[in-house]
Amino acid sequence: MKHIEKWIAYENSKGSRVWLGILILLTFVSITTTCVTNSKDNNDQIYPLDIDDYQSVGDLYPLALEEALAWCPDASLEWVSTGISQTTIFNGFSFQNESDPSSGLNVYIVEEDHEIEIDNEEIDNLWHKNNPISIVPDELTMDSFDALEIALAAGGREFLRDHPFSGMNIQLRSDYNWNPGIVLWRVYFSDHPFGRLDIFIHPDTGEVLRVDEI
Repeated sequence: MKHIEKWIAYENSKGSRVWLGILILLTFVSITTTCVTNSKDNNDQIYPLDIDDYQSVGDLYPLALEEALAWCPDASLEWVSTGISQTTIFNGFSFQNESDPSSGLNVYIVEEDHEIEIDNEEIDNLWHKNNPISIVPDELTMDSFDALEIALAAGGREFLRDHPFSGMNIQLRSDYNWNPGIVLWRVYFSDHPFGRLDIFIHPDTGEVLRVDEI
């Protein structure tokens, strides 16, 4: 529960909604997780936890949707952010009230040591002006861990070798400035302030559409 309380306390102190991915990244920096970057094909893990033992965005979506529909029958999913640390996977599902797009609900699902915590927070939907597309993870060909594997093969493993204390985050959203209106997986690896790698992936074909390294 301590992870969820940190998220809510941070957002309340700011008085506005902050991207969930940024909050997760800040948590990673404080944890300073160590990533091991050998190939998974050789049965070595790129990070201490084994994602096969954890639930993906597609697995957890029904739980998040249940929370959202209890809040509003017209709730629709705007975007998802998943962060991976040494022993924990953080998931944030952001829903919009279709009848009143200015209101929203964040559903937080944290899986740690194979135990799940769920909490939610009603928020002012400051991003509704971007007109994001409603997302249904069940209708996508690829799940979050599929996108992660593609990103690792597209430069992520090499980045982690050079930046072993990086945080990892997986997002599913449609409001990217360079390609608005298209739902994409985005996987980024960040070792702030020393480097960052962003990889954008088509959710159905698995094609890597863009790679940005800073």
